[in-house]
Amino acid sequence: MFSFQQKSYSRLAKRFARPAEEETISYVTEELSQMLGDEAPSADAVRSYLVHPYRKTTLTRQAQLLATDKLLEFAEINFRTCCDMLRYHMMRDAGLVDSVDEFIRLLQSRKSQKTDP
Repeated sequence: MFSFQQKSYSRLAKRFARPAEEETISYVTEELSQMLGDEAPSADAVRSYLVHPYRKTTLTRQAQLLATDKLLEFAEINFRTCCDMLRYHMMRDAGLVDSVDEFIRLLQSRKSQKTDP
């Protein structure tokens, strides 16, 4: 039997999973609409494919490839955002930055130093 803490975690995870899934499907569907125009699949077809990619689907091979690519792109964006949030908290706790604005300026200055010859 689950402990109270495990049950709380499970409820919390379920509470956030549905909105995250909807946000992901929305992103992928919008990107496909921009790329494929009138030939873009519906959100339900995209969801069905992404949840069960090896089942029979109404998506064309091109739409399958693009949907998978956009899913991975969205995952990369979210992972990068999580990493930056963790960096900010660590740098703030260490006293290296005092605000998000200061952290962003620091990141931008580091990025421009890497691109400058």
